[in-house]
Amino acid sequence: MPNVEVTIIPPLDGEFVRGWPGIPPSLENPPAGVQGDVVVQTLKEGVSAQWVRIELRKVEVLPGGGENNTFYDGLGPHPLTLWGADDKYNNLYSQRLPFFIGIPDSTPPTVTLQNRAGIRYELVATVCMKGKGVLSREKNATVRKMVPVIIDKHELHSPWPIYCQPEKQEVTGADGNLTIERRQTCHGPGDHISVAATFKLNSTYRVVVLQGLELTLKELINFRTTYDKPPLTLLADVAETKLPVNTTVYAGRMTYQTELACQVPRTHSTPTISTAHHVYVTYHLSIKALLNTGMHIVKDFPVIITNWERCDAQPPLFFLAIS
Repeated sequence: MPNVEVTIIPPLDGEFVRGWPGIPPSLENPPAGVQGDVVVQTLKEGVSAQWVRIELRKVEVLPGGGENNTFYDGLGPHPLTLWGADDKYNNLYSQRLPFFIGIPDSTPPTVTLQNRAGIRYELVATVCMKGKGVLSREKNATVRKMVPVIIDKHELHSPWPIYCQPEKQEVTGADGNLTIERRQTCHGPGDHISVAATFKLNSTYRVVVLQGLELTLKELINFRTTYDKPPLTLLADVAETKLPVNTTVYAGRMTYQTELACQVPRTHSTPTISTAHHVYVTYHLSIKALLNTGMHIVKDFPVIITNWERCDAQPPLFFLAIS
């Protein structure tokens, strides 16, 4: 094997990722991407080589890991050729080869799930050289280097104005109406999720006991191998609040109003993921009114969960300047 070493180094600040992944580029916002240098070190006389390439790969892993549960996808132009021979082979000498690979807006964030599942990213640099063949047939030899890259998504900042619009919805049950109001649709670790709930009878001839109200943040994870097979589904309660009420509500203008709140655990780090191929993570708020008639009223709201704590999730200054 020829004496060649390959390394991948980030810019001087030590960060491969540039820009704001997930935010479309504009005059104030440069395109997001992964930037660095591939460093090739050879002997003084160089080495006969065919090409030097770099690739940014998304790796989706289903529970259990292993070859059959691991799926690779290249991002951007892949592989990207940084150096190529004019003919079949040329001498390759020690040098630094800069690269920039754009990150599409739809790229899902890096996430680690239980049982070795998750989504990760890796930069892979490869040098293809002329190898020693048998008789007149030559076989290429390759040297490869891989480094991990963490990609966070900035469209998942909870303070973005798009997530801070008031919303009001009403659901009608057999024995009453439940009206829900909320002010935010995206939350992060440590956030309090609150809604205003109003219960009212929908009949002028009945009396109902409102036994309690429940607020639950539910997480649904789907792992899909192929589209012709049903996914593996995991459903879990992330946070909940159960409020005993035991109040008699009479028909007419009488209503029962209260605020329900629960807290996203500070240790919760799994964001909403909707653009991957094999790993999907979604969340919804379930609000339930428990009635003594047994005809409970349930209303579900989709909600986005981010892995950014609110103190770290302020929108970039360039966005605040133009919004």
